[in-house]
Amino acid sequence: MGHLYRSMVLYKYLKSRGEDCLIVVNNHKPSLRILDNADICYEIANVDDIDNDWESRIIQNNNIKFWINDRLETTLKHANKVKRHDVSLISFDDYGEGAKLTDLHFAPLIFTDVKDIKGHNVLTGVNYLLLSDEIINFRRLRTSVSKILVTLGGSDTHGVTVSVLKLLKEIGLSATVCVGPSFEHYQELEMELNDNYKVIFNAPSIIETFYDYDLLISGGGVTPFEANASGLPCVIIANEEFEVQIGKYLDKNNSSVFTDYHKNLSCKKLEYSLNRAKENIDSMSRIGIESIPLDAAENIYNEIKNVQ
Repeated sequence: MGHLYRSMVLYKYLKSRGEDCLIVVNNHKPSLRILDNADICYEIANVDDIDNDWESRIIQNNNIKFWINDRLETTLKHANKVKRHDVSLISFDDYGEGAKLTDLHFAPLIFTDVKDIKGHNVLTGVNYLLLSDEIINFRRLRTSVSKILVTLGGSDTHGVTVSVLKLLKEIGLSATVCVGPSFEHYQELEMELNDNYKVIFNAPSIIETFYDYDLLISGGGVTPFEANASGLPCVIIANEEFEVQIGKYLDKNNSSVFTDYHKNLSCKKLEYSLNRAKENIDSMSRIGIESIPLDAAENIYNEIKNVQ
């Protein structure tokens, strides 16, 4: 779901600058509900279909001049279909072969092997990391930890939320769990709930929800950056292997604590990370606010306008 939310941030900014745009999305009902509720223009396509030329249909029907991919791994075949229409091709954090043909590749979430990132013009760093425009309204400095929030992605493919809740019980800490619209482990989660653990399902605004908490246990995507920028330090558990580099980056930034990849998680490791965060909560909160910029949408827009 992170790719969808990031696309929505860019969409809203582009519309505010008077640009016509739409989002192409799979026929995924939770995603469609989110887009409908946000009054966002979209088209449905099977974006994983490499044989049916859905790209040409969308380009021709909508007079597309710039095609922006926010997908983890695009194919060369897809990129060629777009480029043959003389359309500028732009990607975000694309590990696929299709990135070779991009005119502009924003890679704000790739911190290792930067030299291997493919694309004609590659731009890295958090200055190009799209974050929610709500953050500026819900920033606050944390000085102690009394309320912990757990959120491990809109879908939490591997059910890490349930594993974390079990470990928090062992440690003896209460928490609130926030799960997204594609969460599929609710039955397992419900078995672990008691008076010390409550659930927020599909929060209308995760940024506003952050405001009420002092520490977040999160995955390693965009979420910990948004939390840190809000002044909310994180204990990060990587849901996917590529998220390890993100956790390590924010740990080095001293705005979060990286625990480990979820398969290597243990009670001892989580407790150690939580204690580290508690001991440094005020400095971590301040560093997050000061070090993570909120002007990425403007920076990205300016770069896109310069694509020839």
